[in-house]
Amino acid sequence: MLHPPYSPDISSCDYHHFLGRRDFLVGRDTRTQAVLDNHIEQLINTRPKQFWKDGIRKLAERWQQAIDLNGIHIPQHR
Repeated sequence: MLHPPYSPDISSCDYHHFLGRRDFLVGRDTRTQAVLDNHIEQLINTRPKQFWKDGIRKLAERWQQAIDLNGIHIPQHR
């Protein structure tokens, strides 16, 4: 199976679970990998399980939309 070109509509890296990461890290010490890893772990642990379930479901819906629209960009995907 060929990997499709990059699209913000189908990239899991740009979606749901990364939306609040930057805001969560503002003002926090991130000088070492260990400290950064600790902050990311805190972020993950503070999100309820439903947050992750919703994100996976919404990403799958987003992929289906991209397929249905033959890859045409889907505005306002966040």
